[in-house]
Amino acid sequence: MDDFNSLPGGFAPGLDQIKRTATLAAIGVVINGNQETALLLQTISLPGLDPFIIIFRMKKRYWIPAAILSAILLKVFFMDRLHSVHLADSKPSPHPTVLVVDMPVDHLILRETLPDLQIEIAPQSRAVLPMDQKTCASDLELLEKSDQRTATSLSPSDITRIKKIAIQTHGYHILGLVSRLPQSGKLIHLGLSPAPENGIRDVESYIQSAITEDMTRLREALKQYQPALVQLASSDTFEENEQDLILGGHASPDARRDARRIMAAWKQEWERILHDFPDTIFVVAAGNGGIDGIGDQIIPGNPDSPLPASIPAKNMIRVSASSKDGCLAGFSNTGSDVATDGVEILSATGCKDKSTAHFSGTSQASALFTRYLATGFDAGASLQELVSKLKKTPCIRDKVRFGGIPR
Repeated sequence: MDDFNSLPGGFAPGLDQIKRTATLAAIGVVINGNQETALLLQTISLPGLDPFIIIFRMKKRYWIPAAILSAILLKVFFMDRLHSVHLADSKPSPHPTVLVVDMPVDHLILRETLPDLQIEIAPQSRAVLPMDQKTCASDLELLEKSDQRTATSLSPSDITRIKKIAIQTHGYHILGLVSRLPQSGKLIHLGLSPAPENGIRDVESYIQSAITEDMTRLREALKQYQPALVQLASSDTFEENEQDLILGGHASPDARRDARRIMAAWKQEWERILHDFPDTIFVVAAGNGGIDGIGDQIIPGNPDSPLPASIPAKNMIRVSASSKDGCLAGFSNTGSDVATDGVEILSATGCKDKSTAHFSGTSQASALFTRYLATGFDAGASLQELVSKLKKTPCIRDKVRFGGIPR
């Protein structure tokens, strides 16, 4: 985008103000490594604007006074604004329409395993991948057990089975959790391309089919249904794309380069969607960390952070997963907006012989938070009122901006 002020997000000051604030923020980072200061710096930085150059030109005797001034200004003028960008112009939205964007599902199996579910399948949805009902129960048991194992302890065949069943059942998990909406609410499902089971072979074809075409489908669904909420439980990461490229036969150096291209394509498409539908709230999973299973810090604008969660946008709420004690789960990414239960959540599967199973992830957490918002909207509450009820326990105070759903 050519004009910074046209970017999605609630913080769009003039260029001079950006330069002054970014300089002070950068000084604060250098002096005290403040996490929130770093987030602000990432949010308002511009290509070609490097505040650190200004810092190192300053005489060192000015660093400490500048850092003190930076902390005061950031706290008084900017932090409150950064932490409330999602609350601007929030209005009650009774009888909310919720668009769940996830993996394709078989609506016949969905209605058989979740008979009380009232759902409309968006005509823009992709064709469903058939699930083998003979093996899905055993595959699900393996998937459940894999949460307690490291990836290195699994055989290649087991990893393939886990990945396949995770893709096939994911949409059922999310729809089952979101489905307990108020009766006046409307639930729409948009099934888009799943992750490739056998890796990414042709980069251009993947970008065209899995990114450009899918985002066109999403745009059409948004125009048709005009939902108050969009539930997005999946995320895209550089690390996963690199692994999929290697699995598809790409050499490691080429895989890293092409993974960057894929992430850039995703980022461009998501920025446009978020900008073009400012009145829709996108509830997005923060992500489950990297392949090491350990949660990472989401840094706005960082190319290694998951998409779309790392895009600074005032109409997006990023959801981390908390455990039973109210603290963040070890696998959950941090630096999000809110947190809610995401460990051992009873979820639908779409498998006739094993219709429910316990799963953990920010996917489950984001679905539950969508339901929380939809229920609140239906009762006439505003987004600001619903967020004000969130509680910050000591163990998540520095990891999410607003807090978690009160128990």
